[in-house]
Amino acid sequence: VFPYLFIRELNAWVYLDQFVSEDKWRLYDYAQNKWISSAEILRERLTALLKGSPNPADSVRRLQGFTALPKNVIDEIVLELTYFGSSTVLRSMNVSLGY
Repeated sequence: VFPYLFIRELNAWVYLDQFVSEDKWRLYDYAQNKWISSAEILRERLTALLKGSPNPADSVRRLQGFTALPKNVIDEIVLELTYFGSSTVLRSMNVSLGY
């Protein structure tokens, strides 16, 4: 029930802080007993999504349909992975790939 959310990629229940501006929000992670920012949640979701990906093509496949990032950002990541095998966008978000 809102403002409690279950984030599948993190396998965790969190509490949405309703008193933060709409473009920046934070969640309370009960598993870690701490407040985490929207940027940290995004990084953790991407890390969980891409964990164990053996190559750039698999990472691209996993990113298809990921709705937490705008389409233009996903497109940029896909372009980088396809042509370079790595992504400066993901690196700037502190998301590392295992290959």
